[in-house]
Amino acid sequence: MGSDPRDFFNDLTPRELAEMKRALLAGENIVWGARPLARFWQHGTAASLFIGSLLLTFSLLFIYGTFYAAEYSLHLLIIGIFAIFGLLIITRPFRHWYRLRHSLYLLTDRRALILARDLPGWKTRAFELHEDLLLWRRVQKDARGDLVFAESDRGIPGTRVGFLHLPDAQLAERKLYEAIAARQKGLPSQASPAIMAPCRE
Repeated sequence: MGSDPRDFFNDLTPRELAEMKRALLAGENIVWGARPLARFWQHGTAASLFIGSLLLTFSLLFIYGTFYAAEYSLHLLIIGIFAIFGLLIITRPFRHWYRLRHSLYLLTDRRALILARDLPGWKTRAFELHEDLLLWRRVQKDARGDLVFAESDRGIPGTRVGFLHLPDAQLAERKLYEAIAARQKGLPSQASPAIMAPCRE
């Protein structure tokens, strides 16, 4: 999102504003906020759709053949598990797109916050500001990229946690280091004037 934080806050829904204020600690101020780029087609999307389609098609054909031959066995249960697994794989890009579309990245004078809407509701991941918070970054030529805070999400291999799919990773990185420096020096960070705006109902 743009460099003016008011553009970000003016774009929030009443529910997002409420969840954002609920995630803040007493006296905590937001200094920067952004939404991730919610794009369905990303790296790995084609592989998920292809593998998921193969598993789902094979499972459904096997189940159909089993019912047609009226032969019920333990194999049917096993194939049913494969079908569920294939369904999870093929829907992964859709679920990932939905999560990005309903996520907010917030940088406060104390923490980096990730707010994401998921089942059964909103979830918040919080990271205390310190000099080793940023593990690594990836910035493309057009400034899009990722700021990674953890290599795995709750121990799940192949997952990352941080400000991912940023529209302007360079700006986010600069704001992050400014907030960390202010935190270490005990200086107050410049809070966004929009955070205190009343929630629109």
